[in-house]
Amino acid sequence: MAITPITVTGTLKDFGGGLPTSSEIVFIPSSESMSPEYLLSGKAVIVAPSPSTGAFTVSLFPTDVTMPATWYTIRIRSLDTAFPPTHIDFPDWKLFVPSGASSVTLASILELPSNPGLTWVSLAAPPSPTPGTWWLETNPENFDDPANTGNLYEWTN
Repeated sequence: MAITPITVTGTLKDFGGGLPTSSEIVFIPSSESMSPEYLLSGKAVIVAPSPSTGAFTVSLFPTDVTMPATWYTIRIRSLDTAFPPTHIDFPDWKLFVPSGASSVTLASILELPSNPGLTWVSLAAPPSPTPGTWWLETNPENFDDPANTGNLYEWTN
């Protein structure tokens, strides 16, 4: 089975809902690596979001088939006419790209710490809880589900 890059899509906005001026998103592999078929360089992959919508599409090699294990980190670089003229974001997140799908959204595969100000409501535990995360063990689609316990958990470490 040939391993091929996966199409990852997303949209870049600022906290005011606007579009950062002249931006690019840099996807940086954690290291060089090997797949079953290729020697993979550690060179970053750069994409420029649409200036009118902020939408972007980038092809990234899946990380679940690499040895040693790899992931991507992200940098967001923006040029601006205001001071300072350049802004760079350094999110401390890991991006694991799965093989087997032709395309995925960035939001669906980015490993982010949970927001302890929110409560996870589900029969299954949160996928990556951080200290302070709350979990209400209940089916939000059916409050009469016999599997509902109503237990409220908080992660402490």
